[in-house]
Amino acid sequence: MNRITNTLLSLAIVGACLASIPVAARVGLLILSTAPNPRHPPGDLLGEAVGWTIVGTIVGVVVVIIAESAIFQERQGIYQSHKGVILGTVAALALGTMLGMVLAIIEMDSVDGQAITSTGLGVISGAVASGLGVLAGAGVGTTLRRLVNLFSA
Repeated sequence: MNRITNTLLSLAIVGACLASIPVAARVGLLILSTAPNPRHPPGDLLGEAVGWTIVGTIVGVVVVIIAESAIFQERQGIYQSHKGVILGTVAALALGTMLGMVLAIIEMDSVDGQAITSTGLGVISGAVASGLGVLAGAGVGTTLRRLVNLFSA
């Protein structure tokens, strides 16, 4: 009974993290609303912003699972028992936000990219969308890794 409860709770956490992807993309686009282009509103970039967020989510999942697997878990304190999650999330945030910034800069040359009025706003928008995606991915990766540990025990 305990495994069923843990499994359902884990699936609910994974579902909530994945459901936050469109919200994270819209938060990233809010930054572009400070200086909108009248002919191309920031909403034109919603698909691209979701892509930045998905890239961040994938980076978060992969890096956190690798960090959780590579670091031996100890039960001596909050840092020691969650060292893999903490270090993996920090590394994933660095990599994911950098990818989000690069993808936003690349997007500026497209037709929809005309919604980005300045390079600075585009970079910040890509970093925020991808960074929030990394946090969602870290939640998914941690939950899935702990669920695998539950079933392998």
